[in-house]
Amino acid sequence: MKKLFLIYNYFVYLFKSTNEHGVHSPFVYDLLTTVIYNKTDYYVYKEIELLREKLKHSTETVSCIDLGAGSHKSGSSTRTVKQLLHYSVKPAKYSQLLFRLANHFQPETVLELGTSLGITAAYIAKANSKSNFITIEGCPEIAAIAKRNHSELNFTNVQMMVGNFDTLLPDIIEKTKPIDFVFF
Repeated sequence: MKKLFLIYNYFVYLFKSTNEHGVHSPFVYDLLTTVIYNKTDYYVYKEIELLREKLKHSTETVSCIDLGAGSHKSGSSTRTVKQLLHYSVKPAKYSQLLFRLANHFQPETVLELGTSLGITAAYIAKANSKSNFITIEGCPEIAAIAKRNHSELNFTNVQMMVGNFDTLLPDIIEKTKPIDFVFF
């Protein structure tokens, strides 16, 4: 019975043990250890999270033009910045992962589809201030808030475009080859 228990525990261990030491690819091992599992509190996190905190309390209303799938949370086209932040912006841990990815790979040209309030763009753009960062937002009022947020964070490398992806994207792709990093 004791041997059966040991065998059971061994299989439970194998099933649950997932870490970088089981990875054989040097590229993936490096990515896991230096980017994904990295818990460093980078210099940009505090600045951007202070902006996120400020937006969390904003009651400013925005009339949304939704060119995408639409909202599953609200039937109204008017939302507060606080609601947009809650439902449309990536949480800090995912935004910070995107920063670490962009910081690791140092892309020269970045394309973001769907800027929303510009928080995720802030993380990616801060990773390489020399990158050509192009971001597209469908709603002019939301784009204006994102521009204001980017201005507050002193960006010089972000080019905001407002309009439908179907209209803007073919021209962007044609004029900016190669695109090194894309975020939807």
